[in-house]
Amino acid sequence: MTSSVLLFVFFFCIPFPAISQEHNFLSLPQREPIALWQGWLYNNGKTHEAIDYGCSIGDPIYAVADGIAMASEQDLTAPYSYGYFVFIKHGNQYATLYAHLDTTAEHITTYPYALRANTNYDEWIPVKRGEQIGTCGNTGTQTPHLHFELTGGAYAVGRIDAYDLYTTSQLYTTNSKYTKHKWCDRFNCS
Repeated sequence: MTSSVLLFVFFFCIPFPAISQEHNFLSLPQREPIALWQGWLYNNGKTHEAIDYGCSIGDPIYAVADGIAMASEQDLTAPYSYGYFVFIKHGNQYATLYAHLDTTAEHITTYPYALRANTNYDEWIPVKRGEQIGTCGNTGTQTPHLHFELTGGAYAVGRIDAYDLYTTSQLYTTNSKYTKHKWCDRFNCS
């Protein structure tokens, strides 16, 4: 009887630490609720190589992990481009890109179009996970949204399916049960 009472107290009365995204490599680039518009594949099966999050012009966009950042633009006269964007190189082999921004944070150095893929890392600005790096917009596109890319460290090459990274058990031990179709359910996507 005494052991049963002790087990009851241990399992039901002692609080366990909450599991949060703070232990994950990437947090989300927006606050919840998240509106996931497009994933790695388009509905027609072609590769998108990014995630599109719905947002309104002016909504804050946040760094998903610590790193060094720069801002630039891709051809604003093209029918489709990144528009204004922030690129963050993280302390591991990954980098993230946030495109179609209306504004970029003033403290992040902005480079002209010709230097949009520069590697002058000494000049890039340190940013922290959760720090606002810009606002949602529709530069380079017609509909306001955030175009989010994860790469192997370089600008616009070696893109990685962030869904796979979000469900990689070594980085997301608490998320390992989620699959591509369940990820959106977890974050209340529309």
